[in-house]
Amino acid sequence: MMKLDIGVDIDGVVRDLYHPLVSRFRKEIPKGWINDPEVWEQYDISHENSLGSYILKYWFEEWAYDLYNMAPAYENAIEDLYDLRLDGHKIHLISAQPNKDCEVYTTSWLKTNLVPYDSLHYIQEKWRVSCDIYVDDSPEQLIEYSDHKKYAIKYKQPWNKDANVGMASVSRLKYAPEAIWYLMD
Repeated sequence: MMKLDIGVDIDGVVRDLYHPLVSRFRKEIPKGWINDPEVWEQYDISHENSLGSYILKYWFEEWAYDLYNMAPAYENAIEDLYDLRLDGHKIHLISAQPNKDCEVYTTSWLKTNLVPYDSLHYIQEKWRVSCDIYVDDSPEQLIEYSDHKKYAIKYKQPWNKDANVGMASVSRLKYAPEAIWYLMD
């Protein structure tokens, strides 16, 4: 099998920030604001609306240290990264963190959790990092990869189930190398 340079998103693919955020909101926010476990389906989590701005403020500022450092890895994610490296693939972690504090917390989390990688990139335009394939959960990033003629694999998450820009999708990182053959056909 061909050895690949694999670009892997961190949040939503390796680290689970979503469930700790929802749990924290349920403890801190008045009842009735967040009822559905799939917040992204219930609310527009963006800077363009007041609730989205409110949630993002807490996520990236008030609670960032705790959320970023205490978040669990997705099941099998770290093991899959080790296996991919053992198979000779290079892992390039690529993350679009919102600020420098979140970058520091992320780097600390990677070290604490012994996440294997060959390079680490904090960049908004992830497609600029040269890789053979990219694994990401963000619908916006997946569209960017497609727009720049990059092979992107959708890491399945509830918030991207409707995103369809012609890419393969995986539920485990270890399947990424096989998925590239689907993309190349």
